Amino acid sequence: MLAIYKKELKSYFHSFIGFLFIGVSLFFIGLYYFVYCLLYGYPYFSYVVNSVVILFMLTVPVLTMRIMAEERRSKTDQLILTAPITVGKIVMGKFLALLTILAVPTAISAVYPLILTRFGSVPLGESYLAVLAFFLYGMTTMSKSLEKMAGGRLERLLKRMTSNPMKGLLLGAGITIAVQSSSAVTVMLVGLVNS
Repeated sequence: MLAIYKKELKSYFHSFIGFLFIGVSLFFIGLYYFVYCLLYGYPYFSYVVNSVVILFMLTVPVLTMRIMAEERRSKTDQLILTAPITVGKIVMGKFLALLTILAVPTAISAVYPLILTRFGSVPLGESYLAVLAFFLYGMTTMSKSLEKMAGGRLERLLKRMTSNPMKGLLLGAGITIAVQSSSAVTVMLVGLVNS
């Protein structure tokens, strides 16, 4: 399991995917932090986290679809599956690598509430609970996505549709946007009807 974890983590940083996820996450966290906390003067870091959660709609498919598509593209999926470890340990190693990538922007964003204390009183408990919720939500989203990718019927379908990492990215992002946008449209319509 440790070998799979190291291999996956190394592959994220040898390609641009790991740096892209961390960079995009930190850019949007910084942007919302600037707008909400510094420009408008809100002392609540939870507003920032609430706004950035929508980012998972685009970034989680990038990370999870890359795991399986890259294995199939380089033809190492059969090699890993015949290794002397269980499939559960393989999936756990890949999942822990995903969590490590997620932990980097989360840890950096944990510094932002401390910066706000220089400007006034900040509810640090609420801020750090929001950061913890951000990490747990990311962890849940990634585990569900990885669980779906490890399924039987879906695995055969994904094998055909994600032979290329770019095709995998576009398919995952498209499906996620369709699911998320339909719920967002529903919420907006209910809000308009109620007002």
